[in-house]
Amino acid sequence: MRHPSRPRLPPSPSRRPSRRHDRRETTSAPGDYLDYYDGAIAETPGLKVLFFHASWCPKCRALDEDIEANAIPTGMTIFKVDFDTATDLRQQYGVTLQTTIVYVDDDGELLTKGVLYENTTLDALIAAAP
Repeated sequence: MRHPSRPRLPPSPSRRPSRRHDRRETTSAPGDYLDYYDGAIAETPGLKVLFFHASWCPKCRALDEDIEANAIPTGMTIFKVDFDTATDLRQQYGVTLQTTIVYVDDDGELLTKGVLYENTTLDALIAAAP
């Protein structure tokens, strides 16, 4: 679902679709949407958000599509975390529901978190920033 006030933007160098991390890269570009990988938080400058996603969850798919369709602000990196397999991260941040977003600092410490079940948009994710 696309927010009516946002134009659909094509992917650009600062806004690439979700992808697996290429281990040859040393850091992730800000304003990006990436699959989570070990070391991602420490390697990534700027604002970091963990999005706990499950492929079978319709609300997760809606948020994923909205993130893909819109421009992520410069300086923000959203990491897509597999809800079903990342049990260590779920436990670390107290995540019990899909569509949970967790903002973390450079050390991986929780800044704030929320569940975007009712409003599955990039705008809602941005509005939840600390």
